[in-house]
Amino acid sequence: MGLSTDGGGPASYDDPAWLPAVVRAQAVRVAKEALINVRKHARATSVTVTVRPDADGVQVAVTDDGVGVDPSNLRSARGHRGLVTMRERAEIAGGWCRIDRGPIGTTLAFWMPRRDPVTGSARQPS
Repeated sequence: MGLSTDGGGPASYDDPAWLPAVVRAQAVRVAKEALINVRKHARATSVTVTVRPDADGVQVAVTDDGVGVDPSNLRSARGHRGLVTMRERAEIAGGWCRIDRGPIGTTLAFWMPRRDPVTGSARQPS
């Protein structure tokens, strides 16, 4: 399976410290879980991770060309809480997470704000 990334966005957002540490950690965990799910379940031949920072936060999309998942049936099977956990992590950080099934494959997309959900402070792009 191939992996490609697209880190479009202004160069000032390239510094990972631009996001508060707690938000950055949650974003990495969601993306990692999405990639684990692709490896375990999608039977994909390729996956693309797109990272798009903006002035308010960062959006990440993990898109594969695998067998897909039915977004209307996202209740996790016993012992499998990955999809629920990804959504909860995004929401705890003040963002959102959604899953879209295309004609081929699935896209898990999430957005997290630049603001720390605990302190409310925001990092400024350099």
